[in-house]
Amino acid sequence: MASSPNRYQRLSDDDFINMLRRLNEEFDDYLRYGLGYKKEQYFICGLDIIDAIIRVDKRLAYFLYFHQGMKINECKKAALFAYWIIKLRPIKIIDDKLKNDVEHNARINEKLAANHLLNALSGVGQVKFWDGHEG
Repeated sequence: MASSPNRYQRLSDDDFINMLRRLNEEFDDYLRYGLGYKKEQYFICGLDIIDAIIRVDKRLAYFLYFHQGMKINECKKAALFAYWIIKLRPIKIIDDKLKNDVEHNARINEKLAANHLLNALSGVGQVKFWDGHEG
């Protein structure tokens, strides 16, 4: 049975793997260099990231179909990812000393989502980070 042209077409395997790698690397860099965690102190749930990628891709396809071909810009796409990061909570603190500490565990996914949004906004020139100098 041939598929309808209006049916959802999932990402190609290469695009999917590239997006998974990019997000995993971005999250890992932020946790290690932005927040100062060691690799053995946290766990990034790949299944949650996969779920977020699929949900965002389906939403993009839905938007494209129901808005006559209009595409979502990168900032709105990043906002969708930020929503699913907060909802799915892919970062888990696994260090015994830190996992029961509210300061480390309570808002780590929210910080990650905010960082993802800032990266997207700075990437498209919507936000310019201040470097401490005038201008």
